[in-house]
Formats: sequence, structure tokens, C-alpha cells
Amino acid sequence: MGPKAFERASAGAPLYLITVSGEDIMDKVKIISRLGAVLVGASALWLSGCAAEAGEGEAPEGDVDSVGQAIGTECAAAAPTASFVSAINYTSPQTYSTPNCFKGVVLDVTKYASTAPAGHSVFTGVGWADSVPVASQANHVADCNNLWLHADLFEIVNGVPVYVTSRDDHGTWLTDFPAANTCQGPSVSLTDLMTPGKAYRVSATARTFQSSSAPTRRLSAATTFLPTPR
Repeated sequence: MGPKAFERASAGAPLYLITVSGEDIMDKVKIISRLGAVLVGASALWLSGCAAEAGEGEAPEGDVDSVGQAIGTECAAAAPTASFVSAINYTSPQTYSTPNCFKGVVLDVTKYASTAPAGHSVFTGVGWADSVPVASQANHVADCNNLWLHADLFEIVNGVPVYVTSRDDHGTWLTDFPAANTCQGPSVSLTDLMTPGKAYRVSATARTFQSSSAPTRRLSAATTFLPTPR
């Protein structure tokens, strides 16, 4: 599992760095310690009363292996869902699928990080941007831990996406202060894999559990330029 992209999301909170209030937990310190900075500023919808749709709190058996056939290298052949120059900034709908990239979104970026201001570092990642289980719900721990996010990275060479690697993550039910009894949504960082000036494709999916049959959920992908600490 790769390093985290952003502050992992908790019940009722936006995925990114916009606001924190009440039960909204955005543990920026955790991400600063992991990445040297926090990522992205894109808004997302969080409905604290919504349950993750993972049945009785456990993912169905016998379907996990098929996920590898549902998203991955075949997304190289897909048409992009959205295209960007320098920086990715995208939040998906809750339901999505792309021809040649089943239940995935496909994001292309050219001239990556070319607009980064002097003295700034660049960070890119993909994270959960939907509701998460809350403590009042039955099976909330299992449902939280089943949440799944997967991202593939391709370098675009002469117009052709060339597969680089994949990263994925699951949700985590937190038990420690100050975020005790909250669910962190999954997230992944791609920062260490991307070189400024190059072109890339990111394909990604977020689901209630790791299965090709699982429903999709909102995800956000973003590139952020932050001042480099002195």
C-alpha cells in the first residue's frame, strides 16, 4: 500500500482541506507527518447518516479476484472522463463507469505541475469523497474497513498511456483520540510516482467493498501546490 494522498476522511467531513467542524475530522497532522504536507482543496459531499452498502457488514465472498479484471491496465484504452493541464481537480458523481474502464473514471493531465509557483511542492492523490459509516449504525466497523479505493497510474508517451503501477487502500475505523469512533475513508498518494512536465493518466474507482459487484462511491483526485517549508 502506498503512502496516503490526503487526510483520510471521517464521518460527516469533506475529503479535503476546506472545513473541519463538529464530528468532521480532518487529521492534517497525520498527513503532514506522512507526506510532509497535506493535499488538495476540493469539496465533497458528506452525509453523516448514510450507511455504506456492504450488506451485513462483510463483503461478499468469491468476487474479490474479479476486481482485477474490472479496472487496471485496460483503462489505457478508455477515453478520458476529464482532461487537465498541469493540475488535476476532479470530483466524481456517485455512480460512474467508462467504456474500457469498468466502474472507473479516467483522468488525463498534460504538462504535469508546469504551473507550480517557485518555492512550492506538488502533491497529487485520489481519495474517498462520499459518506462513511458512523458509530450509530450496525456493523459500522466492518462496513468502514470494507470501503475500498483503487488508482492506476499511466505515463502518456507519444499519446499512448503506458501502465506504471497501481495503489489501493481500505477504510479504517479509528479508535484513538482525537478521531476516536470515526471512519477514515481510503486514499492513495501518487506524488512520488509523477515527474513535473510529463503527461499522465489516472484511472480510479471507489467502492463500498472490494468487488466488481460493489456499488461505486464518489472520489476526488487533485493536484495541489503548497509552499515548501523552510
